[in-house]
Amino acid sequence: MKALEISTAIEYIPQLWSDLVIFDLAMRENLLELFLNIMSTYHPTSIEELESLQSSKLTEEFATISWKIWSNIEGQDKERIKQIIWTGEMLGSVMKQQILADQFLNACEVVKKLLNSTSDVVGVAKLEDLQLFLNAAISQNNGAMCLVSCNLEF
Repeated sequence: MKALEISTAIEYIPQLWSDLVIFDLAMRENLLELFLNIMSTYHPTSIEELESLQSSKLTEEFATISWKIWSNIEGQDKERIKQIIWTGEMLGSVMKQQILADQFLNACEVVKKLLNSTSDVVGVAKLEDLQLFLNAAISQNNGAMCLVSCNLEF
């Protein structure tokens, strides 16, 4: 995985995720953190990059992967010996992927987790992820979520 991160060959992330699921490694905390970090760090963000067909497909795949990670962690068995604990950065990465794929309602669910489960979340989301959410809430004309994101920042 580190070689992938160094070479920024992000187009292979969906295939790697598929392999993790097949080999039943999709609930390993270190791998989940690494996937979310890579997708968030190396995601194509400029308008030119996002307009290309490959980048828009990659954006959708990243959003799907991050939402599957969200679903896996949120739906984990409470009787499991080693629970996966959310970090603020992990939640920020999931939120970012959802916003970039125009899945604003999913991003709102992540923000609710950040607000309501402060004792279950270690650390805080990155400021740029919170700003991205604020801008998305403004563009969605969602005043309530604008206020929520302002409260998260301060």
